[in-house]
Amino acid sequence: MLNNKVGAHTPTPIDDAVEKFFLPPCPKEKLPPALRQSGERPILHLLRRDLEQLYRKEEFRTPDRLNDMHGPPFFSCIGILSGIDTLARFVTAEADRKGKKVGEGRKFQSFLKKIIGMHKYDARIIWALRNALSHSYIPRLDDPLYKTVRVIISDGTMQDHWLTRGYIRKGRQRQRVFTINLWELKELFLGHIIPRAREALKNPKSRMLRKRFVHRYETHGRIYVRNDV
Repeated sequence: MLNNKVGAHTPTPIDDAVEKFFLPPCPKEKLPPALRQSGERPILHLLRRDLEQLYRKEEFRTPDRLNDMHGPPFFSCIGILSGIDTLARFVTAEADRKGKKVGEGRKFQSFLKKIIGMHKYDARIIWALRNALSHSYIPRLDDPLYKTVRVIISDGTMQDHWLTRGYIRKGRQRQRVFTINLWELKELFLGHIIPRAREALKNPKSRMLRKRFVHRYETHGRIYVRNDV
């Protein structure tokens, strides 16, 4: 349907792909009819749906100790980092060029800095945390700047930031400690990173960003299922 308002943006196939990609978790009965009939399932939608099994519904954003809101905190953290990784691959500010491939770490951190507006040190810490937990399940950052840092994942009281820096005593020495607040990390993912990424893709002026996204969505951003799941 055409929109005749002056200055209005007419939806395109790219806009349709964006809407599907950012579809929030919902029961299969509430999926758009086109997705139910075709069996198409956007991978970010599936990831967010599965994450609700770890940190419960997305609308719960604060701790509730009576209901024990989180399941395994490490897997909740890994799931959130996987979601950020997924977005970085589809909403990338860096593109491979002929004869020159851009590294995954650069794409990941560039997404957080250029698209999300995150400070470069926070982006680097999230990348290092993603590698530590996803590759080896070790709460220690494998980064030249942070290799001596111990990581603690907390699902307790919110601290106004997903990362708190500190120290612990080891005899006469001090060891650096980064405490990752799971609630704040969830809020960062759902309340900031996802909306900013979607906003960037909805901007008609971001032509190359949108073009790269729709190509990735068509090739890697969806799966098809035979049974309705």
